Amino acid sequence: MNSRQRFLILSALVILLLNAVNIATAGDNPFSGRDVKIDKSVYTTPTSKLPPIKEGEKIPGTVEVSTSLNVRSSPWGDILGILKSGDKLTILGQLGDWYKIEYAGKTAFVHSMYVKRPGEGSKPFPESGWVNAPTGLN
Repeated sequence: MNSRQRFLILSALVILLLNAVNIATAGDNPFSGRDVKIDKSVYTTPTSKLPPIKEGEKIPGTVEVSTSLNVRSSPWGDILGILKSGDKLTILGQLGDWYKIEYAGKTAFVHSMYVKRPGEGSKPFPESGWVNAPTGLN
């Protein structure tokens, strides 16, 4: 058997193995379909003791981060820009753990964990949690 034949056989075995793994985990893999479903009742971060912001309110906020804060098109959406610690912003509303803000003349989102509202104390980041990823985690 020459090296080309060995390579083809080895390649076929790798493909078969990868397909077997894919078939075996397809039912358990939440990312196997095109749409990923997130149970919002499970994913919450204790961000504030203050009442939620109502749509139409304009509340000042100050960014509190050690590096930078991503400004996004939607919660977990595309990154539109960044804010640094101490930057001031205007909060327009709240969607779960995300603040809707004014950014560069548009509406954008930042995670509320890194924005301090007037009258709000510090927000300790959770020290523990859990991951439910039966097929792996990046």
